[in-house]
Amino acid sequence: MDVELQVIPDCPYAGSAQELLRGALDDIGLGHIVVRTTIVATDEDAHKIGFVGSPTFVVDGHDLFAEAGATPAVTCRLYRANGGVAPLPEPSRLRQELRRATAGPPLI
Repeated sequence: MDVELQVIPDCPYAGSAQELLRGALDDIGLGHIVVRTTIVATDEDAHKIGFVGSPTFVVDGHDLFAEAGATPAVTCRLYRANGGVAPLPEPSRLRQELRRATAGPPLI
């Protein structure tokens, strides 16, 4: 399982995002997973990897909070939270998305 935190240079939320991700992984029993941090510095890099803002939480190459129509750019990101927006996802939503990403395909 490849877990990545993508951030822009000097992102004011990079440290908090790292702590949030580490805590969420611990909470769901995946504390042993190594988290890789990638700095996205150019619009070219953002387009290449589909990066839509900092911080972005990625598991196995998939943005956990992908939204259709989002434009790749080197910018800050906002997450839907409590009827508004916030610079980080709610911890419960991050845990939910991590569980979903690690569950694998449904058994038939």
